[in-house]
Amino acid sequence: MIRLNVNKLLDFEKRNLLEKITRYIGQKLSRTNNLKDIEIQKYLGIPNTRLSEWKDFDKYKIRITEKHLALCLGGGIVSVEELINNCTDNEKEAEYLKTLELWEDVPLQEMIKRCKAVGLNPLEILKESYKEQLKKIK
Repeated sequence: MIRLNVNKLLDFEKRNLLEKITRYIGQKLSRTNNLKDIEIQKYLGIPNTRLSEWKDFDKYKIRITEKHLALCLGGGIVSVEELINNCTDNEKEAEYLKTLELWEDVPLQEMIKRCKAVGLNPLEILKESYKEQLKKIK
């Protein structure tokens, strides 16, 4: 067996993690009785068929995509902390999930939308602000 010593998740490791996350979300959705799949589809934009596939992963073998995971995080179906506690086997997986925390930050997402709506580039604003903050530290 070959083991690459890298801090980043390799493709097969990410696929394995997404499978664990899919199974976890599927089980959570199966236990939830206060929300109907059609409501999740309507408010989060996740197709009803995807929800059914996640609930029965063993039958369909379809993993959650990063796009749909972002919608689940932003919509409150799961949190990064919850996924770290229930789906990770090592620190590398946990570190990857921590990079997705911004999807839980709804006010940040709204700010980004407002910037774009008036023609501003949020990434450039962030880069400039970062440079300014670094100058203050030094």
